[in-house]
Amino acid sequence: MKLIQCHIENFGKLKNQTISFSAGCQCFYYENGWGKSTLTAFLKVMFYGFDNERSRDDYVNERKRYRPWQGGVYGGSLTFEINDKRYTVERTFGLKEKEDTFILRDDRTNLESKDYTSNIGEEIFHLDSGSFDKTILLSQNDCATKTTDYIQAKLGNLSEATDDVKRYEKADSRLNDLLNAMSPLRKTGSLYRLNEQIADLEADLRRGDPLEKEIESLLEEKRRLEEDYIKYKTVQEELLERQREISIQTEIEPGMAERYFDREARPARWPKWFLAAGIFCVIFGIVLLPKNMFGGTLLLAAGFLLLVTGLFQYRKQQLHFQTKKEEWNASFYEYKKKQLEEVQQRLRKIQIMIENTYRKIVHLEREIQDKLKKRDRFAEKEEQLIYLKEQYDADYVKYERLKMTREYLAKAKAVYCAKYRSPLMQSFSRYYEMISGERADLCRMDTNMEVTVQEYGHQRETRYFSAGWKDLMGICMRMALVDSMYQGEKPFLIMDDPFVNLDQKKMEAALEFLRELGEEYQVLYFTCHESRAV
Repeated sequence: MKLIQCHIENFGKLKNQTISFSAGCQCFYYENGWGKSTLTAFLKVMFYGFDNERSRDDYVNERKRYRPWQGGVYGGSLTFEINDKRYTVERTFGLKEKEDTFILRDDRTNLESKDYTSNIGEEIFHLDSGSFDKTILLSQNDCATKTTDYIQAKLGNLSEATDDVKRYEKADSRLNDLLNAMSPLRKTGSLYRLNEQIADLEADLRRGDPLEKEIESLLEEKRRLEEDYIKYKTVQEELLERQREISIQTEIEPGMAERYFDREARPARWPKWFLAAGIFCVIFGIVLLPKNMFGGTLLLAAGFLLLVTGLFQYRKQQLHFQTKKEEWNASFYEYKKKQLEEVQQRLRKIQIMIENTYRKIVHLEREIQDKLKKRDRFAEKEEQLIYLKEQYDADYVKYERLKMTREYLAKAKAVYCAKYRSPLMQSFSRYYEMISGERADLCRMDTNMEVTVQEYGHQRETRYFSAGWKDLMGICMRMALVDSMYQGEKPFLIMDDPFVNLDQKKMEAALEFLRELGEEYQVLYFTCHESRAV
């Protein structure tokens, strides 16, 4: 594949420019600010469109970054050749992706072609935009590379059926996210949180062990109080009955005391006998008087004397009896009143005892109900604990299976990558020796295509070396990847001043490397310094 020509209508600072591309290594040697990086971006955008369109940063958001400074139609065209056919891509760009246009023309007929869609970059290179940046496009101070699913799939020559390989990173990332989300060691992990909930529930249930004994003790105390309550109510009923009896005796039957007094303190009968004898003597004296004046008179005198004496004594006895009866009545009512007050006082005390006992029963009932509810909650917690333990066991099994799945996927990927590690290392060594002038015996490559260098008995990662050495190994690694990925038709290469960190000796070797590279690839080489120009 090679680029033929591009026309830039408006793109960044570039305006109405037509640039032709030649075979081999074509050097674009211009001063700073000419637009070399802008041209590089234009070529990539014609195949892939813009990156980072959701970013609010105008510099990171490529659509905003390269919007024409001078206005006008945003876009251009690019003519390229592939598989002995020549096409022209025409793109214009709006404020949003839905406003963009894409037309692909067959140069032989100038008719629209359906050979490729607007996703033309992935369809031609079998790489996404990020993988294109890590292989075909080498930018200044960005020579390091990193494998992606697309690169690995292309290395395995499985571009027609590599959905599983291309999705490895997503699958691995998804598995990693799931493992982190379920981790029993991370505080945010669901298993960690489940374990904490289980521990909290077990602690709560341990605190609930004496609860049954407390409930039994409270029920026993309540039963005792209820018995006391019944006893007090019985005593209260008896006292109320006694109060009613006393009330009846003092209020309903006021003559009871007099009848009792009359029965118990009956007056003497002899004054009545005097009255009877006096009446008899008077009557007998009246009868005798005509016959015996003296005897009759004597009997009448004796009768009157007896009547007077009897009446006097009877009256005296009646007055005495009335006084005693009144005294008795007063004493009787005072006694009943005292009895009533005693009963009422006992009633008040028993009422207080009943109320206090009732309040205690009510309080105990509430406490018992609270503890019964707690017991019910503990029962629910026991069920919840069983459920959580079952869930934890099930989730832990799932977690372990996910770990094993990730490990097996990594092993499968490593086995898959091992197939092309050897040819990659051979190609890397060839370029490394070409530019550095040293043998690559001390360089090693793992199945993730990470390069290490043997130094003082240890394999050191490239990040420990100088910027020049890191760029050198990154360039060699990228070219090794391109060599391995494209066994048939070779892609073009874009190199935007990748040698700025090399010293003079390596720079001369790098320029020779470019010349040799141009015999196999179409290379667009951009630089701003004469010493780095081809």
